[in-house]
Amino acid sequence: MFSLVRIEDVISIEAHFNDNEIKNIIEFLLRTKYVDKVVQNAGLCVGLYDILEIKNKEILKGCGTIRLNVIFRLVFFHPYENEIIEGYVKSSDHNGIIVSLGFFENIRVNRAYLKEPKEFDDEKNEWYWTYEGIKCFYTKNEPIRIRILETYFSDPNELNEDESIPSMSITQFAAIVIFPYCHIATFCHFLGECATRWVRACEVVELVFIFED
Repeated sequence: MFSLVRIEDVISIEAHFNDNEIKNIIEFLLRTKYVDKVVQNAGLCVGLYDILEIKNKEILKGCGTIRLNVIFRLVFFHPYENEIIEGYVKSSDHNGIIVSLGFFENIRVNRAYLKEPKEFDDEKNEWYWTYEGIKCFYTKNEPIRIRILETYFSDPNELNEDESIPSMSITQFAAIVIFPYCHIATFCHFLGECATRWVRACEVVELVFIFED
């Protein structure tokens, strides 16, 4: 689910900062530029992991700035094929349920793709499916698992700017993840029958992948 990606970028800062301040300024600029944004074929950046090297310090004449080449690693959220992701039921309405991953809280699951037979309980404001006469509720804050089938990255120029579109929705078992300027489309299905307390799920092993330039 998470990977480390090595990136080299050029950073410009004002020349009046001393050497002790430069690293802190660079970290701030990198977080501002990358965190909570999508990098094509890498995923959603969730944090700066470390700075490996700062080199080629160049003072630009006439503009009072310093340009540096910075090599660093970022942590990306990028679901992989057949990976099992566990989230929590954030809320429910007549249209379906919303699942939170903690750092990403807008995964909308359309009611059409909940397990059958299903019903919506108006008193509890929750969906449930019935198994051998037992009502299994998608209860708020209960864990739920999905399995990723495929992930692809779209052209950022194709994004619909309609703010009414949910951050993630499921259409024909396709969870469409929409971010500003770019989006990942993640095809997934539910593992088991309902919330994980009703499911015996296989063990998930998370690996860290390092992509070298």
